[in-house]
Amino acid sequence: MEIDYDEDFKKIAKTLKDDFGWDNIGILPDSFKILLNDCIKAVKACTIPPISNNLSSLDIAVLMNNSLEKNKIYQGDCLALIDLLADKSIDCVVTSPPYNLNKKASGGGNSKQSYEGWYADDKPEFLYQSEQRLLISKLLQKCKGSIFYNHRVRYAWHSRNVFKTPTNIYHPMQWLSDFPIWCEVIWYRKGTTGHANGRCRLADERIYQIGKPHVFHDMGYTTVWDISPTKNVGHVCTFPEELVERCILMSTNEGDLVLDPYMGSGTTKRVCERLGRRYIGFELEERYVQLASK
Repeated sequence: MEIDYDEDFKKIAKTLKDDFGWDNIGILPDSFKILLNDCIKAVKACTIPPISNNLSSLDIAVLMNNSLEKNKIYQGDCLALIDLLADKSIDCVVTSPPYNLNKKASGGGNSKQSYEGWYADDKPEFLYQSEQRLLISKLLQKCKGSIFYNHRVRYAWHSRNVFKTPTNIYHPMQWLSDFPIWCEVIWYRKGTTGHANGRCRLADERIYQIGKPHVFHDMGYTTVWDISPTKNVGHVCTFPEELVERCILMSTNEGDLVLDPYMGSGTTKRVCERLGRRYIGFELEERYVQLASK
């Protein structure tokens, strides 16, 4: 059967082969390949993304005018919402995406209880990395300054890690290697996460400054930030206000516009309000939009 493959379908197949060593897309049934191909075309054909089932008249007007109101959090998929921003309209991006930790109870004790309340965080790794690449590429189009992108190393030795790499590790540089890294900051969390499991406990994460800042204020920061993690009521994974504050203070002026495509509990919003910056936030889950908007 001859199938008119979309270019993005070919990119997915190439990613599966190059990044994960899986070169068996040819064995999939034609019916499945046609369905996937049609889904890709349908998504690309959409002009207005599905933001919410309960749009106000103001929200509809904003969408039709292809612009977004400032100092507001929008519910929806950031990959769709970001297309409503004008190119180079954002001064700075500060964000921390879900890490795709595949959190599932898999043993005894309180493992099930520990993961209750977690957001959906279990995408196929090749899809997750492809989405993160696409997000960064779109952010670079919309942002005139730097993108501060918080992430961490993930070990992939567990049975739940279906998509393996030769190193058995998922490193952010696997999907950031095509983008201009201005600076890499080590976030020392002053504590550890998880169990030892035969290796040293993780006590750090990374903050990648992608793209050159359009302004720079020398605050005396080094490339190692000692900042204790925080937890906000209602959200299991938050990053501290001090971390966001450092990113904003050194790379924006008062009145500048900051975007957080994964707004979560609203840390970036609160810091922007305190520092006199404007903001736009995207958040997929309604419960977190309501939490951040309080």
